[in-house]
Amino acid sequence: MNKFDIIVSTDTIYNPENYERFYNILEKYLNNPGVCFICCKKFYFGVGGGSAQFIEYVNSRDYFTVEIKKEIDNSMSNIRHILEIRVKK
Repeated sequence: MNKFDIIVSTDTIYNPENYERFYNILEKYLNNPGVCFICCKKFYFGVGGGSAQFIEYVNSRDYFTVEIKKEIDNSMSNIRHILEIRVKK
């Protein structure tokens, strides 16, 4: 099975119902050491997901570290985040 040193994703965490499926993909395919960057919105209106909720989910599983590496707020639209995920040491 191939594993990847870098995984880049965008807007994949908008629906909390998919967190487990996406998390399992990362667990299976992210190399250690490796990094996953997720570009996402702070809130996804109408579906209930967002960066804080996904961070909470990742932390509850206790396999990865996750942090907001960048916050983008142009005061004209939803706040965006770039999350960094790595396997815990």
